[in-house]
Amino acid sequence: MWALLEVLRKVFAPTYRKHWQPAIEQAQRENPWYIPRHIHIALNAWYEALEPEKVHQWLAAYPSLPNTPPAEKPLPTLAIIPAANIPLVGLHDMLCGLVAGYQIRIRYSERDRTLYRFLWTTCFQHLPWLQTRIHEVERLKKGEYHTVIATGTSHTASLFQKYFAHVPALIRGTRTSCAILWGDESDDHLHNLCADLFLHFGLGCRNVSCLIVLNEHTLTRLTPHFQTYTYVRHHELYFTNWEYWYAAALVERQPHIYTPELILRKDTNPFSPIGVVHFWQPANNEELLTWLHQHATHLQCIVSIRPLNANLPIPIVPPGKTQFPNLWDYPDNTDTLQFLLNVREQLLQQPTAQPTNLPNP
Repeated sequence: MWALLEVLRKVFAPTYRKHWQPAIEQAQRENPWYIPRHIHIALNAWYEALEPEKVHQWLAAYPSLPNTPPAEKPLPTLAIIPAANIPLVGLHDMLCGLVAGYQIRIRYSERDRTLYRFLWTTCFQHLPWLQTRIHEVERLKKGEYHTVIATGTSHTASLFQKYFAHVPALIRGTRTSCAILWGDESDDHLHNLCADLFLHFGLGCRNVSCLIVLNEHTLTRLTPHFQTYTYVRHHELYFTNWEYWYAAALVERQPHIYTPELILRKDTNPFSPIGVVHFWQPANNEELLTWLHQHATHLQCIVSIRPLNANLPIPIVPPGKTQFPNLWDYPDNTDTLQFLLNVREQLLQQPTAQPTNLPNP
C-alpha cells in the first residue's frame, strides 16, 4: 500500500499538474462549480496531506492494518457513494478502503467523474494490480457489497439509511462549519479566514457559513480582505445566488452587511445559502458554548485561534486551513479507517466474505 501512497503523491505534485489539464477542463464542463482555480487548490491539499511524515503519523495509529489479504479469503467489498460538492472530496473514503484491505465499488455522481477517472487511470499505469481493487459502477445492487460509505444531503442520508440497512454503513448528511472571532485576530488571521469562506464557493462541509463574533468591530476589519476573492463575482451561478439573497435581504429588511463578494446576514442558523454567511454576537461565553453544543451534530469543524474548553467532539482548525485537512481529520469525527477495519475483522471471522451476487472483476 505504500507504493500506492507514493504514486498518489507524485500524481498530485505540482510538477505533474500539466497532465491534469484536460481532466480539469472537462471537470468544469461537467460541473460548473468546479473552476480550475479551486481544482488546483484541491490537488495541492492532497499533495500536502500525502507528505511521507504525515502518512506515517496517520497509519501508525492502526497496528491492525492488513499487510496482505489471507489467501483463503476473497477481499471484502466496500461500496462508496461520494459527495459531489467539491473536487475529489470522496477520495479519502476510497483511500481508507484500499488501506483497510477492501475491493471497492464506486457509484460516482454524473457531475463528478472526470477527476477520479483520470486519477485512477494514471495510478493503474503505475500499479496494474490496482485495477482489480477499484471498480466504477452505475448502480449498487444488494448482495454486491459488504459495507457502505455514502455521503449526501440530510434528505438523501435518510434514504441511504433505509436502503443500506442490511449492511454496516457509514452514512453522512449535511454539515457545515463555523468560525469564532474573539476580537484579537491579526490581519493575517482574518485574511486566511477568507479562504474558509470563499474556497469552493462555500459548498464544502468544512467551509465556514457562520461567524460567531465576540466584537462586531472585527467584521469591519474582516470585510476588506474579501477583495482577494473578487473573482467569485464573475462566476455566473455564484453571482446569481448572491444577487438573489441580497435582494431578499433588502426586501425583507434583514439586518446585513453588504459586500460585493459576500452578504453577511445577522442570523444564528449555522447553515447559510450560497453567497451568504451568517454572523451573530453571543452575550457571553455561556451563550456561545450553549450554541455550540446545540449545533454540535451539524458542525464539521470550528475555526478559532484559541482552544475551546467545551468538551465538544469537533476539531478546532486555525484560520485558512479548513480545506487542507490531514488524513486523520475524519468527517463527522468518525474514524473511517477504524470503522472499515472493524467490519473487515468481523467479515473475516465468517465462513465466507464473498457477496452472493458479486461478479468477478
